[in-house]
Formats: sequence, C-alpha cells, structure tokens
Amino acid sequence: MKKYKNLLQDHAIIPTMERSKEIVMDRLDKLGVHPNENIGQHFLIDDQVIDFLAGYAETQDTVLEIGAGVGQLTERLADRAHKVIGIEIDRRFEPVLEDVIHDHPNVEIVFGDALSYNLDTLASKQGKQPYRVISNLPYHITEPFIHKLASSSVEDSVLVVGRKFALSVQATTEESPDFGALTLLANVFFDVSLEMLVEKESIYPAPRAESAIIRLTPHRGREHFVDKRLFLLRRLFLTAKRNPQVKNALKEGLIDYYADAIDNGTLSKCETSRRSRRSTRAELRGLAEEHNNGGFSSGEESRRNASKTRFLTQNSAREMIDAMKLPPNVLNRSFSQLNNSELRILSKGLKGVV
Repeated sequence: MKKYKNLLQDHAIIPTMERSKEIVMDRLDKLGVHPNENIGQHFLIDDQVIDFLAGYAETQDTVLEIGAGVGQLTERLADRAHKVIGIEIDRRFEPVLEDVIHDHPNVEIVFGDALSYNLDTLASKQGKQPYRVISNLPYHITEPFIHKLASSSVEDSVLVVGRKFALSVQATTEESPDFGALTLLANVFFDVSLEMLVEKESIYPAPRAESAIIRLTPHRGREHFVDKRLFLLRRLFLTAKRNPQVKNALKEGLIDYYADAIDNGTLSKCETSRRSRRSTRAELRGLAEEHNNGGFSSGEESRRNASKTRFLTQNSAREMIDAMKLPPNVLNRSFSQLNNSELRILSKGLKGVV
C-alpha cells in the first residue's frame, strides 16, 4: 500500500460542487439548521465525491449509512442499492429525511446513536444477504465505530474519514510517526485501501484538513489463525473490555492458537514435532497426577480440554512470552491502557513470536 503523502499527488481531485451543494444549502436553510461541528456534522457538497461513494452500492445490497444528515448521499445510494438504512442522531433533520423516504421507498431512517446499535441486527431485518457500510462518517466517532465494525459481519465499508485517521491506518512500520492503536486495529481486522482524497472545499463546513475515502474489507478465511501475531493481536483487541493484563491475554491466546492449529493442521511439521514432544511429557505428568488423585478424567469435555493443552502448556506459553522480551510496563497492564510508545514495543515483540 502506498503512503498517504505520496497519494496526495496521485489521487488529488478537483472539487465539482454543483447540484449537491445547492441541495445541502437549500435544505439546511429551510430547516433553519446550522451544522453542529461538535457532533461531527460536515456535509458532502461535491457531486463527484458523492457519486464516487454511491458507486460502491450494488443492486442487491443493503447499505448502512452512518450520519444521514440532510439525505443528499442517502438519495444517491437509494438509486443504486436494494435497501438503504440511514442512522441519524439529530432529529432536526427529520422533516427532510421524511421527504427522502417519500421519494425513495427503499430508504429507512433510524434515529439514534450509531454506536448504540448492533449493525448486524439492523441489517438482518432485510434478510441474510451481506450488507455494507457506505458513509461520510462523523469524525468524532471514527475510532469507536471502527471497533464496532471489527466485531461485525459487514461485507465491507467505504468511509469518508479525517486525514489523521487515514494516515494512521496506513502506517506501515512501528517507526512511523502515525503508528498507534488505530494502525493495529485496522490492519488486524481489515485489508485497508485508500480510494480517493477529498479536498476541504468538498465538505461543508470545511474541515481543517483534507479528508479521505478509505475501504475496509474484513479479513476472510483463516489468515489470523495461520499468523500467530495477527491471532494474538486480535485476541488483545477482543478481550480489551475485560481488561486482562497483556501477559494473561497473550498466554490464553497462545494456548488457544496451538489448540486451533493442531485441530486444523496449520502448524509446520517442525513446530508440530517440537510441541508434540513437550506436550507428551506434560500429558504423562498430568495422567500421573490424575491417577494419584483417584482416577482418570473422561467424557467429551475432558477430551476438549486435553486437546486445548495438548501442544502448549501454560508454562510453555510463559516461556514464549518471556522470549518476546517485553518490559513489565507492557506485560502488567491492560491492552487498552497502553500508549503509542508501548504499542510499538508490543507490536515489535510479537513479530518475534515463535
């Protein structure tokens, strides 16, 4: 993926504000509404950008639009998609959105905070077909919304985001000044591509810097099961709400990784042999302890537990974590508490996991 700064020249566009600007300004004037920048109200007023976004919608799609606003993008999406569900937090726009619904029966508007909704549940009302998110995303909810997407079943997402976010998700190394939690989040869960740059003049009110259209496509298949680093980072993100210490989340993740790898045959022969020798000794010790305690375990649950620890014991997991040479200030804190400097150290350490 190219760096963002190079793309500033490769993908620069000329604003073509015509029909969309008139629609937005006219509707805001009729409503007597001034955009509230505190909740990220910045409206696309460039026909070229709006048409570019709408072009991702296909005839069979259910499209979720976050921040429907005055409906200028909503209408364009509705002309292409099977169904458009717009989520809007500001009821001041209800009158114009009712007009949009009247003219486009395939549009549904849900009033509320997008972060409080289960995206899969909203989309499933239209059936089990895949859905995508296409949105001029309110900037202040970008990071928490990407977290939401990471645990959803969305087909892909095409989003207008701020320049700072676009730089962050495209950082290629830990040495990049833009590297941080968003870099890891985006690249652990998605394939990320920059689709277009959006000039300040294409948005009203104009933001302080250029924006960008990015596309997030969730990793498919078993990429994160084959790559231990991706698997462990994914585990750290998904367990962050429980706030386990990093060392504990890594230990649980390593044990689960090897259990899954053995079940699905994704370990190398060399690695399988090495883990097998370790686990055989561990199993023999375990059997002896069970015997001394009055009997052997039995049943499906016992077999599952045996499978889970067959190739990696807790002590072996601790040894692997020690080999990463991560400092105590990283290991003994929760993942959500790590700053960018500590995340750099963690990311580098995980590259050496064996």
